[in-house]
Amino acid sequence: MYNPYEGMPDEAPADEEMVGFDSKLKVHCCVCGLMIDPNPSSRCINCIRSKTDITEGITKQIIIYNCRTCERFMGPPWLHYERESPQLLTMLLKKVKGLKQVKLVDANFVYTESHSRRIKIKITIQKEIHDGTVLQNDILLEFSENYQQCDDCRKSYTPHIWTAAVQVRQKVGHKRTFLYLEQLILKNRVHDKCIKVSEKDDGLDFYFKNKSAANSLMNFIQGMIPVRSKEAKKLISHDTHTSVYNYKYSISCEIAPVCRDDLCILPNKLSNLLGGIGPLVLCYKVSQHIHVVDIMTMETQQMDSCLYYQHMFQGFMTRKQLTEFIVIDIDTPEFDPNETKAIRREHFKCVQVELRRVSDIGKNENSYLVHTHLGEVLNYNDSVLCYDLENSNFSEEVIERLYKMKKDAPDVVVVKKHYPRVRKKNRKRYWKLDRIPMKDETNMDVEEDEEQKTTKVTRRNRKTKKSKKKQKNEYDEQKEFEEFLRDLEEDPEMRSSINMYKDNKTITELETKLAGMTLGEKAQEISNINKLVKKKKIVKAKRKTEKGKELQKENLENDSKTKQYVAATRDDDESEYEDDFPAVNISELMNNLKIDE
Repeated sequence: MYNPYEGMPDEAPADEEMVGFDSKLKVHCCVCGLMIDPNPSSRCINCIRSKTDITEGITKQIIIYNCRTCERFMGPPWLHYERESPQLLTMLLKKVKGLKQVKLVDANFVYTESHSRRIKIKITIQKEIHDGTVLQNDILLEFSENYQQCDDCRKSYTPHIWTAAVQVRQKVGHKRTFLYLEQLILKNRVHDKCIKVSEKDDGLDFYFKNKSAANSLMNFIQGMIPVRSKEAKKLISHDTHTSVYNYKYSISCEIAPVCRDDLCILPNKLSNLLGGIGPLVLCYKVSQHIHVVDIMTMETQQMDSCLYYQHMFQGFMTRKQLTEFIVIDIDTPEFDPNETKAIRREHFKCVQVELRRVSDIGKNENSYLVHTHLGEVLNYNDSVLCYDLENSNFSEEVIERLYKMKKDAPDVVVVKKHYPRVRKKNRKRYWKLDRIPMKDETNMDVEEDEEQKTTKVTRRNRKTKKSKKKQKNEYDEQKEFEEFLRDLEEDPEMRSSINMYKDNKTITELETKLAGMTLGEKAQEISNINKLVKKKKIVKAKRKTEKGKELQKENLENDSKTKQYVAATRDDDESEYEDDFPAVNISELMNNLKIDE
């Protein structure tokens, strides 16, 4: 039987199922009569937008405050934001009122000129109206930037800018201790919260916004050098209703007036407490403790700040009274010194040396036999700096205490080794130090201002000359800073506690000078240096790991560079210099010097 549906598919395609019919029914808008898809409101999109405003209640023009000095925005608090950054976008959207009633879909910056002081943001929002109808719209927000000083910048232009101050003082005739303390503060970044650092006649003043920052600096100084402190506070204002009191705190920090290379006489009680050492001792190092060595028996002892301030003493001879001597002969001592662990740790060795004063060479044959603790570093014909007790004048109190000593005081006390040929000329240094910006508030400024007021200045010469005291003060500062740099060159242990940076300008000049030399001349310079250096038999372990081999190769390259730079700093007419001078190695220097603004 014939089947008319044979060969046809079981179901019709989806496209052909609704042929001749609309996929959805259309209805008229109840307002304008336009054919639209059915929706709960029975209105077209244009009629809905004309009758309903989803942006109602959202502020479109907002004023924000920007500090002109530090370029921070008022959040609150005052914070720094990069232009067109996500953090700035988040902060600005928080200032827009009415966004909590809608759904934020998108937000981005619209480009504006920087000088227009305007920030524009385009946002996309959604809001549900009536029964399930969701309306979406775009809004342009405009933020106007107004200048306003932040709290920190406002305080900087008023006399009451600080809450706590740390006054660091030392009653000595130099400022080498403060130069070393400055480098320690820079390395540990203790000065980050400091508002201002002012330089006084006998010390430094550090100013802070709060007391906690001042206490942190005080604790740091106490952990580095022997000090004693005293705290005081002054009432500025108070509110009787809320019992709120505003104080200004001042912390006085007094550094022990004993410095490196000072010759001291210990009090009898302190000498007995330290095991009978001294009483004539030499201070060879100042850290958290004061380290002294007995110049007669070569015994070493150390004392903390508490013990020192219970039995205070001060050096009766300082570095300014040092005299240069020449080592003529070196011999073993007449007694067996007690070599303790501290002596071996400091690389001390007791020897007997024969010295002759440099100024007496060619005039007389006077010489001195003394004991010294510098046997590890001294050699024949070396120069040393000593205290000449025989030709020095002392007060009656010092003379009386020297006579009461159990053993006779030596005529000469050896302090340290000297490098006169290296120090003959101010050589270029391929390294430099960072400095803290300080405001000079010494009495010199006041004297200079008074002198300028009393001096009649003509029209032709309006520039007033600096006072003689001011010039002398600047000369002394430069001289003290040069001595501090020399101490760093001669003491590797002291260099390890601070940050030293490469001087790229000087290094470029030295490399240019080395590039002008032939290979033969360069090799001859380095060979001359190697001949002068005393080569000791050192057994070097072979590096098994790749990292160890790379480290060893890097150290050899740094040593070679250091020798080349030392050779380049020498003048052509200098044929000899001290072979054991401890030059600063390239590996000790940091690459970039970044000074905080």
